[in-house]
Amino acid sequence: MAEAAAELGARHVPNVEKSEAGVPLFSFAVLEGQRLASNDVVAYVNSDIILFDDFPNAIASVRKKSWSKWLLVGQRRTVELEGSLDFANPQDVSAFRQRASACAPDSPTAKDYFVFPKGMYPKVPAFVVGRDAYDNWMVGDAVMRGIPVVDCTPCVVAAHQQHDYNHVISKEERVNLPDSRRGYALAGQLANMFGHTDCSTWVLRGGRLRRRFVLKNTVLNAARLLVRRNPLYWRYEMARLKGMFFPAGAGSHD
Repeated sequence: MAEAAAELGARHVPNVEKSEAGVPLFSFAVLEGQRLASNDVVAYVNSDIILFDDFPNAIASVRKKSWSKWLLVGQRRTVELEGSLDFANPQDVSAFRQRASACAPDSPTAKDYFVFPKGMYPKVPAFVVGRDAYDNWMVGDAVMRGIPVVDCTPCVVAAHQQHDYNHVISKEERVNLPDSRRGYALAGQLANMFGHTDCSTWVLRGGRLRRRFVLKNTVLNAARLLVRRNPLYWRYEMARLKGMFFPAGAGSHD
């Protein structure tokens, strides 16, 4: 790992906090990444994701707004990678991107990258990398704080390399792992219900940001929560609407 980092000119952090099962903590990656970052914008990207030039272009589009706090997320597209990919060969990269863009986006729950200003997450629960709920919490927490959440799925191709789940027995059984169950408990019901890309407050399409009025999703999510007589829905909905029209990331804030 250290040799690969040196070859790429990246910083290697050898001492990583882990769960009781020996899996690296997502919370450590986010907090330590912000602490060590030399730039004012940081990104977390899962290692099975391949991104292209449209990714930094999307970040640049969001930064044109006067927001001092914001979160950029998007859905991935699962694609089979046959052999290796030569990133030094523009034709190979372009061909693979075209194949990936032809694949339909995965579920709105499938979020594998997060971009945000440094310092936006001073505290993160002890979620575990590769387990469940941390991605829901990242979105739900931002929405509840009235921070603009931008879905860039329409303009960013995030290629998710097809792989097995032998490291956790199976994809279906991953949700039953202790680290996953603990993750859902840490995220809380609100984040688990509303931490999806279709609950974002903005969408980036064609380089233009537009407010997202998710009436259908709002009604469906409201029905789920009201059936349980859960008052948290109204907290979420008010925070979501506030984030659309009076973003906490615009102008001065705490």
